[in-house]
Amino acid sequence: MAHLDQWTIGTNPKELSSSRSRIFTATGNRELMLAGNEILSNGIEHSGQEQHVAISKNQHSFALTISGSGTKRGMHMRPSGERGRGLQLVQALVDRLITTSTGGILINTLVVYR
Repeated sequence: MAHLDQWTIGTNPKELSSSRSRIFTATGNRELMLAGNEILSNGIEHSGQEQHVAISKNQHSFALTISGSGTKRGMHMRPSGERGRGLQLVQALVDRLITTSTGGILINTLVVYR
């Protein structure tokens, strides 16, 4: 895969706007931009840690990889059993969502076919 862009986003939600712009500029894909924004928003809300973002492409697809702490800060604030719909939205927007965890780092790879 050819590398297109990479950056780190901090914990300030105001940084989401520039990340959306970078994703769309690199890929021209609105669905990937929206799905990436949801994953980044979740990371800001629930982990409180910086996240690393990388975009790559090959002949058939774009891949957006977002990695950061998997800590679930703030999840206890929701009533028991209540879940958001963010990951359902992400799964509807992308062709593949691959989530792995390694050494306390949560890695989400979003793939859209071109």
